[in-house]
Amino acid sequence: MTDEKIKPESIPTHHSMVNHLMNEVHGRKYQPLKSLEEAKTFEDGTVILEGDWGGMIFLTCPVKYLSATQQEIEILCLNLEKHFWACNFKRTDGGWGVYYEQKTPNSGVWGGMGGGLVIDGLWTHKRFDSELISKVKEQLKYKGPCEDSHR
Repeated sequence: MTDEKIKPESIPTHHSMVNHLMNEVHGRKYQPLKSLEEAKTFEDGTVILEGDWGGMIFLTCPVKYLSATQQEIEILCLNLEKHFWACNFKRTDGGWGVYYEQKTPNSGVWGGMGGGLVIDGLWTHKRFDSELISKVKEQLKYKGPCEDSHR
């Protein structure tokens, strides 16, 4: 990384700012996918829902287990931001984001509050209770393995 400051507006909108910056710091190439449809073309296409500008990874899931539309996933992420980070809406439209990447099971996701993990199923942040997980599965139209994980 050079000494030049990275301006947030120079990071493409389909990039997670945290993952973009962390990969750059570590000298890795960050190549997120642009959409749900593109992610579905890869066996390891994964959706990552972030809140609080990457300060919390809400969930990860291989897209092969989802029937929800991109719009439905975005609405879910917005609602999760409102649930966990209502304070972020006082002066902004919140710090939520939906991102797509090729990620294999057991790979990590940079983010605050411990980051996230990709598993062969639905991974949720440890602050999700069983009721919220059930609602998330319903909204994602999740059809993957029954066992989910959060750490």
